[in-house]
Amino acid sequence: MKTLTTMNTEVVDAAYAPDFNIVVATWKGFIRVDDVKRIEAEMKDIIKYNSAHLFLSDTRKLKTITSELQEYFFKIMLEFHDLGINRFAVIQSDEIFTQLTVNKIISKFNQAGKFALNVFTDEKKAKEWLLNG
Repeated sequence: MKTLTTMNTEVVDAAYAPDFNIVVATWKGFIRVDDVKRIEAEMKDIIKYNSAHLFLSDTRKLKTITSELQEYFFKIMLEFHDLGINRFAVIQSDEIFTQLTVNKIISKFNQAGKFALNVFTDEKKAKEWLLNG
């Protein structure tokens, strides 16, 4: 999948794949709410500018996140939906504590029933699910 790199920071690398209309975000390290607030507007601009409908969130390099950040990610996911994202795939980390925190966010979002969201351990399967949905 050919992508255009749109953002590289200490906490996330984001790219847009125009051939498939997918935003790909690769999260890395320990992230604080302030980190996400700094990049939030740029992530939203990527979605708006490209009229993206699909989002792939790669959490394999993400470390455990706080409950405050869990709530903030939930808020942002709702806003991404309002901007046009209708399918959201997560590539799950191997780290158990990261899995637990990401699963809390996903569970809460699934209860809200805003858009299709699925979790994968395999990047290829995640992309296939996004594209074939």
